[in-house]
Amino acid sequence: MKKNNTACRISELEQQLAHQENTIEELNVSVVKQWQTIKNLEDKLLYLQDRLLSIETGQSLKGLKDELPPHY
Repeated sequence: MKKNNTACRISELEQQLAHQENTIEELNVSVVKQWQTIKNLEDKLLYLQDRLLSIETGQSLKGLKDELPPHY
């Protein structure tokens, strides 16, 4: 009887382990996808910051040109 009980407990533990391994793999896939999304958003944010700075710089230079006297 003890042998059967031990085998049953081992079987349950193996099932739990298999389920946990599956859950860990699913979580890993999810984390990888989230990291890719975050990296993509960071890249876009840096690009937009650079564009904004270039636009602001371009407008400020254009504003200086407009302020020059007409004879220049």
